[in-house]
Amino acid sequence: MYSVNIIGICNSVLQFLVPGAILNVAENRNNNWFLEIKTILQNNGGFYASRKFVYFIYTIDEYGNRHLFQDQNGPIVLHYETTSWQIPGPHIDPYYQCGVGRQLDDGSYVLLSLSNKVPNPWPDIDGLDEQENKKSFSIFPNPANGMFTVEGKGQMRVCNLFGQIILTKEIDGQMTLELPPGMYFVNIDGTTRKVLVE
Repeated sequence: MYSVNIIGICNSVLQFLVPGAILNVAENRNNNWFLEIKTILQNNGGFYASRKFVYFIYTIDEYGNRHLFQDQNGPIVLHYETTSWQIPGPHIDPYYQCGVGRQLDDGSYVLLSLSNKVPNPWPDIDGLDEQENKKSFSIFPNPANGMFTVEGKGQMRVCNLFGQIILTKEIDGQMTLELPPGMYFVNIDGTTRKVLVE
């Protein structure tokens, strides 16, 4: 729990409490992995519900950059009563982190605080071989700012972090793609490479 003091009219001080979160990982009997979320939000719904507090789930890469989990509709937003979230599958980033946010009147969200980092318990078991993949096809720039180019030949398939196929197309040469921010996997004839769109 964080305490934020806001200086108002005539130097009056308004205290606003910003909740934090503690994250843990757990495995169930079906060998599924979950993030366990613990926070004061779950113990005092009245105050926090009125302020539309929510959770975001991030992964953190080897360079410390946070990647927000998203689907075709935008960020994955969890209600403040959430206590656990099932990890959707193996991925390449080594850490998870939970963000506590608040929904604004225009429907957007603002990030208020971040939890501790926890190790990814379910790493990418495919073991992407970057050197081998570079010989098959290339992606540039990577990371990309909205748009990136794929150069190769064959049946191309683009998936999001959840393994959902968002594009299938035959490619022979270069093709420029424009996608929302997030982590994606590009597969051409059995070879997979990752691309980060910022």
